[in-house]
Amino acid sequence: DYQKAKECFEEVLWAGRGGEARVGLAAVEAALGQYSGAISHLEQAFAMKPKLELDYLGLNAGDLAVALASYYLQVGDEAKTIQILKGQTHEVSARGREVRDKLLLLLEG
Repeated sequence: DYQKAKECFEEVLWAGRGGEARVGLAAVEAALGQYSGAISHLEQAFAMKPKLELDYLGLNAGDLAVALASYYLQVGDEAKTIQILKGQTHEVSARGREVRDKLLLLLEG
């Protein structure tokens, strides 16, 4: 239930774990197809903690930047997608690198 998940992440946000909660809220928004909201939450997460890592999920800041880039792609902003993929994904996991490289190939040919 996405509404319940959203409520849980909002509780975590107010409990002081803002960066992690914003990542969760971004995921909920994206799952609902609300990519502008997902972008907003993930941008706020990076503003709070630029080197954000979610060890329990195996995600680092580079992986989260790939997710952010994919949200921008969903709203039609290819230029911003490419900018993020080329500028914010240097420390990405192997799986994140694979997704990044496929997106760049798709966008740049």
